[in-house]
Amino acid sequence: MYAKAGPGASAGVAEAQNKLEEMLLLLASLIKKGHRNMIKKVSLLLIAFFIAGLSMAFGQPQDAKSPELRSKKSQNTLGLSLGLHHSQNQDLLFSPLTYDGQSLLAIELFYQRRSQKGLHLLRVAFDRMSVESTGPLTFPFFDAPITRQSSTASFLNLKYGYAREAMHNEKMNLLIGGMLDNQIHLLEYKFAEYEEEGYLLAYSLAIWLRGEFRINQTQSLNFETSFPVVYFLSRPPYAIVDNEGIQSNNGFTHVHGRGKLHALSGFTKLHLLLSYNRSLSSKLDLLLAYQFDYIRATEPLKLSVVKNGFDLGVAFKF
Repeated sequence: MYAKAGPGASAGVAEAQNKLEEMLLLLASLIKKGHRNMIKKVSLLLIAFFIAGLSMAFGQPQDAKSPELRSKKSQNTLGLSLGLHHSQNQDLLFSPLTYDGQSLLAIELFYQRRSQKGLHLLRVAFDRMSVESTGPLTFPFFDAPITRQSSTASFLNLKYGYAREAMHNEKMNLLIGGMLDNQIHLLEYKFAEYEEEGYLLAYSLAIWLRGEFRINQTQSLNFETSFPVVYFLSRPPYAIVDNEGIQSNNGFTHVHGRGKLHALSGFTKLHLLLSYNRSLSSKLDLLLAYQFDYIRATEPLKLSVVKNGFDLGVAFKF
């Protein structure tokens, strides 16, 4: 069913796998240590790998591509998934406490188009959950610790990606490209009778890597990772002051007016996706996925978000 690649392609795939392993080890070290030097090293590694992969993708002969990309007929896929997501947030603009919660209402819709020119992917995801502080507040003038009310966290993510196939053999495809990754995080913190509105807007251009591993004719494993290199970032400078600004002005214009353009500093995001696909028929696939997101912003004060999610979905091919 799949065309076999020559010895040169197999050696190239092995080399790509080794580089991917090195990249993931560096990313794991980054999350554990949080050093700025590590951020720069990982970014430079991804950029170098991205440039090398693009040169291979655009220079690859037609007969070395996978059957899906060699076909003159485009393949379209429309998918829908629902999942259980867990989030842990800490925003020092509002509180030193960590808030966590989980949602059963995470929903994602995606459209994918494969052709000889490459892979296009459009993905929209929404998640809303109730989050609570992991520890109580203690004050010397109160007899008992105080527990804050539940707050609400909402996540909206819109992605568009384009990738070209860099390597292919009978068991694996490796694609590399770019992604526009736009996300809005809204956090409504409740303090007794008061409610403060926190937000994170991040519109980024990211490096996108995707690996597709075929188990057999009906089953496959897919791996994706992305890392932003240029982004527009907006966060409130002060909680109460910005809350009044949002309520007294046009909220959309006010929030975007505070944004700044960055490159490889002030913001870190790592996205990992591992999915299992099983073909139920020529038109329908079953999807099981795990995804991990790590987000960290440093201006004006530290914000960190860690999300884990398990999703179940279906995909229709036409």
